[in-house]
Amino acid sequence: FCRNNYLAPPSAILAYLGWTRTWVLDAVTTTRPAVHVILGGKDDQLAPDWAQTLRDAGIDTQVVAEGDHFFSDTASFELQGLLLDLLNPTGTGQ
Repeated sequence: FCRNNYLAPPSAILAYLGWTRTWVLDAVTTTRPAVHVILGGKDDQLAPDWAQTLRDAGIDTQVVAEGDHFFSDTASFELQGLLLDLLNPTGTGQ
């Protein structure tokens, strides 16, 4: 999506393009506190195996089945509930 649509200074674009699978996987497995990843199940910008790759690396990964790259439409409500659950240890989603 962002290719040819990403308006930013050259340094920001180069930094963005440097985010390879290996770089991201290394970053999320070494960052503290622990990283929680929420992906959209209909995000066509990610490889189909990315969620499983993250899980295999021990990263807490959840997938919003109907979510696209930007969690449009009703997927935004499920995303909100998951975020609230992560932020509220009681898990009430409120």
